[in-house]
This record gives sequence, structure tokens and C-alpha cells, in this order.
Amino acid sequence: MKRFYELKIVLTVDDASRGEIIERARSLYGHPGCSLIDADGTDHPLTPEEAIQTTDDALMELLHTHPAFGGSGIEIQEVTCTAEECAAVDQTQPLEFGELDLDDLTPDEPEEESLDESEADVYLCRWPNGDFSIVGASTKREAIFALDEWAGAHPSQVHALSSFKADFRLTDEGEIELTEFGEETWDLIWEACYPKLRDVIHDDAVTDMAGGFRPDGRERVLKAVTHERERLWNNQPVDTPKTELGKRIATSLGTSAVVADYHAEKLAQRILESEAGEDGKPN
Repeated sequence: MKRFYELKIVLTVDDASRGEIIERARSLYGHPGCSLIDADGTDHPLTPEEAIQTTDDALMELLHTHPAFGGSGIEIQEVTCTAEECAAVDQTQPLEFGELDLDDLTPDEPEEESLDESEADVYLCRWPNGDFSIVGASTKREAIFALDEWAGAHPSQVHALSSFKADFRLTDEGEIELTEFGEETWDLIWEACYPKLRDVIHDDAVTDMAGGFRPDGRERVLKAVTHERERLWNNQPVDTPKTELGKRIATSLGTSAVVADYHAEKLAQRILESEAGEDGKPN
């Protein structure tokens, strides 16, 4: 009889060590069977450099190759890793804000962008590491709250989708897989997320009429993918809550300014309605 166990591991990675961790994982890469399928149906085995490009990839590879999970009757069924910029502080820990002044509840500056206009029913978030997420919401604010399940999203990263259509299939293994997006949805995703990569893929010097790679085409696409993953990483928008209390909440939860400000406003209301709030030094 087999029993299933869920093991949660929280890791802290120093920025200065990321490159070293990625190189270590590449040296241990042990999945030569992993491959991409070219447009002509030919399998293209992934090299360590192609398979492991981020800290997320490296940590997952190190877990797979750890000797504790080899030859001991333990079978790894599934491994997930939070995206690098999405890694948040443990939200199960209680929030500790210390002593608060009324100034902590006062906004530093008014909110410039309106997040409550109904633009669409579906929103896309293009994360700085190149991934994207899609959620159903009636406003951008609601979309940011929905996205907070995965990470804190800045309003500039969230785009309204005027059209959303996706087709899924059920596999023999009982899993749900994405078959394809609708044509208009697909165009909107490319425009919002990967404009540089789209231009490279459609370049006649990179792919032929059948969609197959020309000489050096694969390398050019890989460079474009790397560019898309990095082009927003070092130019991320500043996501600063409007109040000092909101800033503390954002730091403690690793959430977005929009969500932190919401919680700060609700907490401030309770504080100001309490007797401690009237004294100006609530805890």
C-alpha cells in the first residue's frame, strides 16, 4: 500500500548565490529524456542550459537529484516552486506592527490610477520573470486581489483582455491540459507579454514557411526567450503602499500595494474606532 505525503520546504536564496546555484544544478542535470518537439515533429533534447535558466529551475533540479530521494522507495509525484519575484514571506506567521501612530494611517499621496473602472471580465498579468497568469475579474483591482493568491501584482503588469477563449483536453492520465488559445486571445497574449519574441519567431531568417527552424534559428529564439525573461526583471515598477501601516503589511506578507492598502484601511478603521485609537497610540 502506498501513502502520499506532502512536504513543504521554504528556502532563502541570497542574490549573490543565484548564479552558483544554477551552475551547480546544470552540472547535475539528469533528465536527458526531456525534449522539445520542433515544428517538423523532431525531438530536440534539452541541454542543461536550456532546461535550467532560473533559480526556480535550479532548486527543482537539486531536489530531484538529492540522494535522500534516490533508491529508497520514495517516488516524487509532483514538485512546484514559487517564481523568483513571487517568493513571499510565510503568511502563516502573525503580523507584528509594534506601536502605531496616527501618522502611520495617513496616506503619503493620493492614488493616481483608477483601478475600479470596468474594462473587461478577464485580466492578464505579465510577471517580471516572463510567466503570465489570467484571472476573471470585473475591475483591475479585483484582478490584483485574485492574482495575490500567487504573488503581488503591480497595476502596470495587469492588462484587460477584450477576448478570452481557451480549449482544454482530458488526458488518459486524468490530467487537464491546455490545447490552444483562441486566435484573438493568442494575439493579445503575444502583444502584452512577448512582443520581442514574437518578432523573432516570425522573422523569415529564423523560421521557414512550415514553422521549422532555419540554421541558427533555434539559438536566436533561445536568446529572445532569455531577453523576454530578463527585460522587465531589472526595471520593475515601484509598488509602494500609500500609508506606513500599508508598507508594514506589504513587507510582512510580500503582497502588492493595492492589497496591502486595503488591509491597512480595514485595520485602521478598527484601530480608530477603538479606545486605543482615540489616544493616538494604538498597538
